[in-house]
Parts: sequence; C-alpha cells; structure tokens
Amino acid sequence: MALISASLPRFGGASNRVWSVQGGITCISEETGLSVQFSLMIWVATVMDRDRMHEIRDKLQQLSQWETVSTFSQAFYQLIADKLADQGAAGSGLRLAFVDFLAVEVNYHRQVAALAARDVMLAGDLQSLADKRRLNLEVMAEMVAITPAPGSQLQALSHLILAECQYHQRNIGPVVEHLQKAIEYDGGHPLVHFALGYNIYALAVQDCTVMQVSGGDSTLTVTDDITFTRRCLTALHALEASLSGTDFDAQVYWWMGHVLDSAGMTEAARDIQSRLTPGGDESWDDDDDHVPYLSELEEAAEAPQYLPQISQDEINRAAVLLRGSFTSAEVLGYDPGEE
Repeated sequence: MALISASLPRFGGASNRVWSVQGGITCISEETGLSVQFSLMIWVATVMDRDRMHEIRDKLQQLSQWETVSTFSQAFYQLIADKLADQGAAGSGLRLAFVDFLAVEVNYHRQVAALAARDVMLAGDLQSLADKRRLNLEVMAEMVAITPAPGSQLQALSHLILAECQYHQRNIGPVVEHLQKAIEYDGGHPLVHFALGYNIYALAVQDCTVMQVSGGDSTLTVTDDITFTRRCLTALHALEASLSGTDFDAQVYWWMGHVLDSAGMTEAARDIQSRLTPGGDESWDDDDDHVPYLSELEEAAEAPQYLPQISQDEINRAAVLLRGSFTSAEVLGYDPGEE
C-alpha cells in the first residue's frame, strides 16, 4: 500500500493536506486529519486480518495432506479458524498467534514426511524433530497466554489454542483445564465437549491404570477404582453434552460405550452400542465405514512407523484406549516381535 502526504497552500485559513492511497487522492483539512488517519489504520488492519485468515486456510490445507495429522485435529483447527474469522478487529492478535501455531505444525509434519521418504531414517532425527516441536509449542503457549483477548468468545478461543499447544506436548491435565475454561466462557461447540470428554477419560487412564504385558498381550489394570470410575462418569457427562443430532453422534456413542465398558458398566455399554446401528443388534465392527475419531496417539498406532516418539508401550496403551484389550499385533497388522 502506498501512502503519501504533502502540504498544500492554505484555503480559508486552514492548511490542507493531500493523502494518496493506492493512487487515489483526497483533500482534507488538518482538523480532520486525525480521523482520516484513524480510518486508514482501520483499513490497513482489515487488510492484514484478511491476509491472516488466508494464511490460516492455506496452512489448514497443507496439513490435510499428511496422514500424521489426526482427523480430529484437522476438524478442531477448522473450528478455531471459523470462529476467529467472525471476531473482527479484536481478534487480530489471536489470528496472528494461530497463524504461528499452524506454522509450527506445518513445519513439523512436513519434516516428518521428508524423513519418511528417506531410504534410511535414524531414530535420533525423529527425536530431534519432536523436541523442536515441543520447544516451539512451549513458546507458542507463552505467546497466546499474553495475547489480548477481549470478550468471552476470544477468551474461549485463546483457551482452545492453548489446549492444542498442551495436547501436542501430551500434557493431558492442562488440556482438560483449558477446555473447561473455554466452555465456561462460550458454552462450547460439540467438538469441544467431545474433546473434553475424551481427555478426561485419557487422564483417568493415565493416572489410575498401569499397563501389564503378558505373552505379547497388553491389558490395562485399574489401580484406583473409585477415582477411575468417578472420572469416567465425568467424561461421560462431557461426551453426552457433545451429542448434536447429527452424524457426529455416532462418534460420541462409540466413545460413550467404550468409557462405560472401561468403567465396568457392561450392560450400559451394550445399550449405547445398540444405538450405533438402525436395528440395534449389530456391533460396530472395525471394518465399518463409521470409524470413530482417533487422537493423534491412537492414529499413530495404526499409521506408518515413521511417527515420532511412538514406543512399544505407547502403541500398547493406544491399542487398549482405542479398542479395549487388543494386542499391538492386531492394531498394527503384524507382530513387531517377528521383525
């Protein structure tokens, strides 16, 4: 944008000034100069915000090409982007922060894909990428935390972005806290309630269970029945709040049934499962088209082996979280012990 000013002779006792904006010339008096400058600032800010939304959509498109980005993460990013687009000038800071967050994700997944294309890949390279991503996300979280977010909707969006920063660092506790605050500020979209329910359940598994491996089979053993059950019930409450009367409900019912089964409420789990099919007498087979949303960790258990920081223990835990007591061989499609 070209912005040029030049003084003109006084007319009627007032000094005039010519502003040229992209070739257009307007004569104004100094008395109205400040208001015009303010209008120009608003115009510039509008153009910059439009450019930032274009950057956000471009980065979302880039992320969609890599299988290392979970389906749910893509949907969640799109939700944040759509809400940011409606926030006007007050959302400028958060839009910029979200652009930078997505840039971190694009850079990380691009480099993972580049490593996967090599004939030889070292575990150290993957670990280095994961460490850099973690450090970048820590910086992003600090930046988002101090970014002005006036109003309840922007506060909610700030917490959603912070939840994503923590989620990709596998800090489940802070993820739950930020999602709860986002819902407090703005009521919460079904995806947000779903994310809250899933992460409360994941936190219960993290804090109240241990992994036991015997003869190649992996199972989770609950170490604190009371706390685990209470958290499962809390997770169910959040999942129920994500029911929206749309096709998305199939995802919700699957997870509600899984959480109920994990908490030992087998009959209730079967009742929920019966809602997944019109007849109510068929189970949801893994070969069905209706695949439940997976977290990045769970998709990692099924995706190619180049995913970073996926240990055998994590694969086992992901398998149990996703399908109960399935072995890693059933999840991966081959037995890692035979390699």
